[in-house]
Amino acid sequence: MNQEIKREKKRAKRERIDKTTNQYMINLAWGILVIILLRFVEAGYTSSNTILQMPGIMKTFACVFAVVSVGLFVCGGKNLFDKKATFLGYAAFALTLTLGAVWIGFYPEIRNLLGGISPAALNVDSRWWISRGPIVVVVTYLVLTLVWTAVKISMIERGKKI
Repeated sequence: MNQEIKREKKRAKRERIDKTTNQYMINLAWGILVIILLRFVEAGYTSSNTILQMPGIMKTFACVFAVVSVGLFVCGGKNLFDKKATFLGYAAFALTLTLGAVWIGFYPEIRNLLGGISPAALNVDSRWWISRGPIVVVVTYLVLTLVWTAVKISMIERGKKI
């Protein structure tokens, strides 16, 4: 009987570690996708053929992401399919995409506003406003969540509650 209890505890611990690892891997996959998409957006802004259409495209994406975010928050609030945490996580992701699309879509207005506050902001290369800055934010987030995941797994292995 004692062996069964030990096995059950090990199985539960392994399950928590796997769940934590899987959550990070999902974040990593979405982060890499966002980085790839930001590079495509940068290409759209640097092409003379598409530069004038990109603000409108990004504003449209911002509206779509906002609607998706609201829908996911509603589903999470209603605990649809008993997946509240999943819906809320993806709603937060969609909200982040909305804010990123708004940032890029209204880039000239935001840049001029910040340039009025600090003229040095006007000297920053536009690629940093459109893709490189957001990519740095995504990579920083992924590194911080990797560190947090490692700490969390370490605590689980030691049997400490999180």
